[in-house]
Amino acid sequence: MDSAVQGTPEEDAVVYTIYDLGALRSPYEPGALDRLSSSLLSDACLITEGYIWHKDRFNLAVSVSGSEMPSLSGRQRIGDCIDDEWFVVYVLLELSKKYPDIAVRVQDTDGEFLLIEAAMELPSWLDPTTSPNRTYIHRGKLHIVPRIHSHGLGGDISLRAGLAAVADEQIQTQASVLVDKAISARTQRYPAKAARNTHHASCIVPLKVAHLLYHEPQLVSAAVEAFYLRDPISLKACHKMETFPPATNVRMTIKFSRLLYAQLLSQQFYPPKPFQLPASSDPSFKAADLGMKLACGLEMICADRTMWTPEDDKATVCNYPFEQDKEWAAFQSRLIKMGYYRTEIAGSKLFKHLEQTAKEQYLLSKGNDLENIDNPASRIRYLLSLPQVERSQLPNGPEDSDAWMYIEDTELDDVFQQRAQENVRPEEALEALNDDDESSSDGSDSDDEKINSADVKKLETLIQSFGKFMKTKSDPSGALFPHETTDHEAGVPIHFDESEFFKSVVSILGDPDEATAESDQDARPTAPLKKRQARQIIVERDSDDEDDSDEEQEDEDLHSDPALAASIDAEMKQYMESMDHELHQTKLGKDFEKQATTVVEADANDQLSGSADDEEEFRPVDLDVNLIKNLLMSFESQQGLSGPGGSILSSLGITLPKNKDT
Repeated sequence: MDSAVQGTPEEDAVVYTIYDLGALRSPYEPGALDRLSSSLLSDACLITEGYIWHKDRFNLAVSVSGSEMPSLSGRQRIGDCIDDEWFVVYVLLELSKKYPDIAVRVQDTDGEFLLIEAAMELPSWLDPTTSPNRTYIHRGKLHIVPRIHSHGLGGDISLRAGLAAVADEQIQTQASVLVDKAISARTQRYPAKAARNTHHASCIVPLKVAHLLYHEPQLVSAAVEAFYLRDPISLKACHKMETFPPATNVRMTIKFSRLLYAQLLSQQFYPPKPFQLPASSDPSFKAADLGMKLACGLEMICADRTMWTPEDDKATVCNYPFEQDKEWAAFQSRLIKMGYYRTEIAGSKLFKHLEQTAKEQYLLSKGNDLENIDNPASRIRYLLSLPQVERSQLPNGPEDSDAWMYIEDTELDDVFQQRAQENVRPEEALEALNDDDESSSDGSDSDDEKINSADVKKLETLIQSFGKFMKTKSDPSGALFPHETTDHEAGVPIHFDESEFFKSVVSILGDPDEATAESDQDARPTAPLKKRQARQIIVERDSDDEDDSDEEQEDEDLHSDPALAASIDAEMKQYMESMDHELHQTKLGKDFEKQATTVVEADANDQLSGSADDEEEFRPVDLDVNLIKNLLMSFESQQGLSGPGGSILSSLGITLPKNKDT
C-alpha cells in the first residue's frame, strides 16, 4: 500500500485504495493502472456530478513505487460532513460492481470504520489487532478474510495474501447478511440523499465572485471554509476588498451543501467598511449578508500568498497541453461514449464544467499533486483569466426553504425516543425528522385543550410506569425494569449440576473437617465425603434461617384465612393513619404535598374537630404529586448531565424535555 495510505489518515479525512486483482495473476504492466484510473474516474464523475463536497472532491492517483501491490489511492478531507464519507463509500461500492476485478480498502481517522459500523454483527475473533489486510469492498459487497488455517490465513496476513483470498472463489470471504445490512443501512439512501443534501440560496455578490461560482460551483466550499476559519490576520484583506470590490454586486442563486449553508448563515459577522448592508428588517438582508461572507472568504484566499504556487514546475488545468496529449483525447472519447457530457453541446456552460472536472481528474491519474491541482488560489487565478461572464447568464432560480435548520427541542426529543425504541441511531432519527418536515404541511391546528390533555396523559404514564417498577421483584443482579425479563421468564431452561454446586459451597463456606483431614496422613477425602461435608455445612447454615421459615408460615396462614388478613390490614391502616397525624405538625410532614380537600370534606372536618380553628387542617399526603415533584427536582439538578433520575426514567422509556429556563 502507498505510504500515504498505510499511515494514519490525517484528521477528518477518508482514505481509499483500489487494487487490480489481475496483478495477482500476471506481472504489473506499465500503463495498466492509468487506463484503469481513466475508466474509474469516468464513472465516478457521472455519479458525483453536481454534488457539492464539503472540502475535497473524489480523486484517484496512481501509486506504484514503494508499494507491495500497485494501486490507485485517494484522500479526501471530510471535516464535519460525515455524509461525504458515506457518499464516498457508495461511490466505491458502485465502482466495484461495474469492475469486478478490483478490491477496495477504505479507512478514516478511526481506522476500519466499516467494521465499526457493523461492530455488533462481527465475529468475536475480529478486532483491531486481527483486522489489518482482511477487510475489502469487492463486487458491491464487504468482504472479510476469515481465519482459515487450512489455507494458511491464520493470524496476521500480508496485503497480497488478503487480496488473494478475496480473489479466490473457493474461499468464502463475503461478510454475513447482518454485516451487509448494517452497511447498507448507511449507503442505500444514496444517490437520493446526495441530491437532498444541496441547498439553493439567493445571494448578492460582487460580479467577480459570481463569475467564479458560475464556472466552478465547488469553489463555494473553499470560500465558506476560509470564512469559517478566519483569524484577525486574514481579515485584514477584507478591509480593502481589492480583488472582489462590492461596488459591482449582482444577485444570483448559489448552490450549497446543507452543512456549508448552515455554517455560513450561523456566523455573526460585522460587515467590513467596503460593504453597505441593508437593514436587518429588509427582505434582501439575508442575500446581502450571505454574499458578503462569501466575498470575504474568497478575498482571504487570494490574499494568502502561501497558497499561490509557481505554475512553471507543476501541471495544472490552465497550463497543461491537453491538445497535444493523446491519452487525454482517448480519455475524453471514452467519456463521450459513456454519456458523461449528456446531450450538452461543446462550449455550453454545463459542458465546460464537466470538462473542467474531467481534466482535473485526468491530471490526478497522471500522478500530479492533488494539493496543487485542487488549490483554490490557483483555480481562482485561472478562472479570473477567462472572459467575464454576462449578468444575464447568471442563474436566478427559486430559493430552497431552510425550515430544516429549525427544530424544536421537544420535537427532537420525541423523535429520538421513538427511534431509540426501534434501535435507530440518533443521526438517522434526525434525518428522518428532516424528511418528515419536508413532506408534511405547515399547518398545526392543535389547541390548548389538546396540549393540556396530552400533558396529563404523559404524567399518568409516568406515574403508572414508576408504580409498575416499584412492584417488580429484584434479584442479586439488581432491579428488573418492565421491559426486562429473567432467564426463567424468557423460557431459558435451568440446569443444576449437583457436584459443581457442592464444590462451590465448600470453596466459599470452607471445610469444617479440613484440619482433621490434614492431620490424618492415611485418610484422603473422597467425592462422597466432600458431598456429606457440604450437606453438613448447609444444614448448619439453614439453622440460622428458622426465623425466615416462620415468616413464610405466617404468610401462608394469611392466604388461607382472608378474615385474619383483612383484620391485620385494617389494624395496619389505622396504625399508619395515626403515624400520619403525629407527623403532620412536624417539619418533616410539612415538606410533603398534601391532597386537595373538597368542600364537603372541609365541612365534615369542621364539625368533628372543635379545635380546628387553632390547628392546621390535616390532609393526607398526595403520593403521585410528591413522586412527580421529586423526579422533576432530581432531573433538573442533573443540569443536562447523567444522573439517577434521568437514568431511571430512561430505563422506563420516558424522556423529559429540557428546561428552557435554565
